[in-house]
Amino acid sequence: MRLFGLIFHLLLAVVTSGWSQEARRVEVSMDCREGIGLIPSVWRGGATTDGVLPVGLELKTVRLGPNMVRTVWATKLAGGDYSWSDLDSRLDTLASAGIDVILAVPVPGGEALVDLWPELVYDLASRTHKKVGRFEIFQGEEVTGNARYLEFYESAVWAIYRANARARIGGPGTMWPGETLSALISQCTELDLPLNFVSWGVRLNQISDLTDSMADARELLRENRLSSRPGLVISRWQAMPLDGSDPDGLMLSALREIVDMDLDAACMNFSGSDETAVRMFARMGRVRVGLTVDPNTHGLRGMGSLAGEEAMALMWGTRDSVQVDMCFAGIAWGREIRIRRFDTGSSAPLENVVIPMADPARASFILRKDEVSLVWLQVVE
Repeated sequence: MRLFGLIFHLLLAVVTSGWSQEARRVEVSMDCREGIGLIPSVWRGGATTDGVLPVGLELKTVRLGPNMVRTVWATKLAGGDYSWSDLDSRLDTLASAGIDVILAVPVPGGEALVDLWPELVYDLASRTHKKVGRFEIFQGEEVTGNARYLEFYESAVWAIYRANARARIGGPGTMWPGETLSALISQCTELDLPLNFVSWGVRLNQISDLTDSMADARELLRENRLSSRPGLVISRWQAMPLDGSDPDGLMLSALREIVDMDLDAACMNFSGSDETAVRMFARMGRVRVGLTVDPNTHGLRGMGSLAGEEAMALMWGTRDSVQVDMCFAGIAWGREIRIRRFDTGSSAPLENVVIPMADPARASFILRKDEVSLVWLQVVE
């Protein structure tokens, strides 16, 4: 199909969908001539409370929530033996897939476990340290006051080191904003306690929550001169817009920010989240290329990538239905160009057309309000 045929086909689809007004036009340019860097895999992190993870989504890091450890300890505290089977099974599965594990070790809220805590932590670390990359000493909501958490953090460090002197230990994993992270960094600075990483969680009501939490963590580390710089870990995050906007758009904007952050890991909370938009992001190529939106008056955002000779543009976040006029420059040369467009609702393309070879290649389509769209350009030899 010729280029004009492509445009006509897409615009005709708009009319037959019952739209009464012409969509406003937005120009999107993507330069495929030179990559601006690899897309790091730091975003490929997942957090789960029960060990259940999305099928078919390649992950690099997984945080196992504190309930996994509480289950192990429950039967021991009831007078029996540890319940290792579920945790062992999860760790074996993750290890076989080459996934780095963050294990949340919950500080208890009651007084009954004060004397038993070092033993519980030591036995846990002895059993799991070969399959756990990081032990996150976690302060849950049941723990009141930073003093108790800091006391338990210190004893946990030495208990884990008795099991494995090379273990990576950090915390507190509390939701941002909060005071525990500051207290932990200050305590470790003062007492020269090991702190291999600092971790926190974020409920994303807006994209600035993510960037502000990162800025706060960096500022705390600048104010306190630790003997070695801890890694930065967002051990759970979730898009929860308060203004009624589409969570998929906020989720994708967060992923785009995360790949530019100096993080060791960022784990999206999959419990209660729809990972469809994340799967769209996962289809992007490894090499990032420049993508510009001009004029960006409708909230449209995007990201461009290459996978070999194929180019992919992911777009989201428009507040109104717009006509996107795309320009792909610097693509590989061939006989024709196949252009396919996908949304989050189906694995089958919304459009699948072939146009004559051109550089730059151009295509137009309608992007509806809050729609996520992946445009895939493939050169036909």
